[in-house]
Amino acid sequence: MDGSRTIDYRLINQYGFDIFLFTSFWISLYLFVSMLPMSIFGKSAVGISKIDELDVKNRLVASCHGIFICFYCGYEFFFLRQGLSSSTDNPPETICIHTACGESNNVFENRIFCISLSYFIYDFLAMAYEGLLDWAMTLHHAAGVLGMLAVLDSNNSGLQVPSSDDNMFN
Repeated sequence: MDGSRTIDYRLINQYGFDIFLFTSFWISLYLFVSMLPMSIFGKSAVGISKIDELDVKNRLVASCHGIFICFYCGYEFFFLRQGLSSSTDNPPETICIHTACGESNNVFENRIFCISLSYFIYDFLAMAYEGLLDWAMTLHHAAGVLGMLAVLDSNNSGLQVPSSDDNMFN
């Protein structure tokens, strides 16, 4: 070995476009929200400081992310998972529960991680751009991004990532 490392582009090839697309979406939403006058949030919001105004608008995008994820997961859980298995091992009332602990993520779960990873990237960039970023938020976003990258790389989530033999930290 000559000491050089090769870069594994598997994650970029597999999820790069989705992450770029969703990050662009969150940035576009923030640009739209940042153009809104504070008067639409009520009379009490008109006289707030610039920092508080930026915080309110950033939190509005955060709320949109949370609502979108809830509806997206709910739609998948209640409508798309129905009737996927005709196996006797999965009676109809348990068809919606798709994976057991230790099983690999499916496409839907990886898409959820891509959406949330792109939100974390957007939020970090927006906070840095608007001057709202401090060390605690930098650490928070770094941990979130690295954690979601580890999940996407190992194709396992939760407690499986640190114990996985093929995760990105080995």
